Amino acid sequence: IRWPGQFPPNSTCDDLVCFLDFAPTMLRLARVELPSHLHGQVLPPVISRTEGSRSRETSDVDSRTLTSSATSTPREYLFGHRDRMDETYDLIRSARDRRFKYLRNFAPRRTYAQNIAYMNQMPTLREWRRQHAAGLLSGPSAIFFSETKPIEELYDTDADPHEVVNLAERPEHAETLRRMRAALECWQDEIGDMGLTPEPLLAEQMRPRFQMQTTVTPELLWQKPTNSEPATLRLSCATEGASLVFRTDDDPAWRLYVAPIPLTDGQSIHAKACRLGYHDSREVVGP
Repeated sequence: IRWPGQFPPNSTCDDLVCFLDFAPTMLRLARVELPSHLHGQVLPPVISRTEGSRSRETSDVDSRTLTSSATSTPREYLFGHRDRMDETYDLIRSARDRRFKYLRNFAPRRTYAQNIAYMNQMPTLREWRRQHAAGLLSGPSAIFFSETKPIEELYDTDADPHEVVNLAERPEHAETLRRMRAALECWQDEIGDMGLTPEPLLAEQMRPRFQMQTTVTPELLWQKPTNSEPATLRLSCATEGASLVFRTDDDPAWRLYVAPIPLTDGQSIHAKACRLGYHDSREVVGP
């Protein structure tokens, strides 16, 4: 992160962080209230800097926003997953603490090197496959082409940062293996991991009878002005997770609805609702 005047150059933070932390951290930097559904957390250095700036703020709104996530408890573990990869199937879960990384392969009979059309276009992988076919690979570079995967993998990332030496079956690491396995299983239970649910059942939940649903038509609420302010139009949609977009007669470009739309005399607003995996709703015109 580069933040002139706030973060000294070359400073570091060794907390366990993950991709999920990017969104809440950026929102915090922008002084936007954090939605409760976000799974990530604000990076500790950003908390300390924004809390310091909060004490100098006089705006009640800013103070209220910044205190929405004033603390960040250091993580003990990070968790990861691998599921469908384009046209191929795999199922891997992982847990990581400051030193060790644990992986559970739920599809151990599938090679790491499954054929994925897009990935096979990459020059590096094409050369890697050529050398494997010619019998030129040995040691770590050949592991990727193993016919099967171990059910469990455990790596000491301090001593083995490239995760080459699997310690899962070594007696001296049995306690670490049990601890990491338990942490992963607890996380899977906590989040309701649906990775083991067969894909046809997941598809049925998303698209009953394999029919793509249509986003519900948005509702328009016209609010008349009570003073010199212009009238506004509010949009809402009953489909959970849908986005609302609108355009005007004189501007055909669709824009994302984020706040009530001010209206001028005689102006019409065209609106519709969209959600990934759904058909767009019917277009409505208001007010």
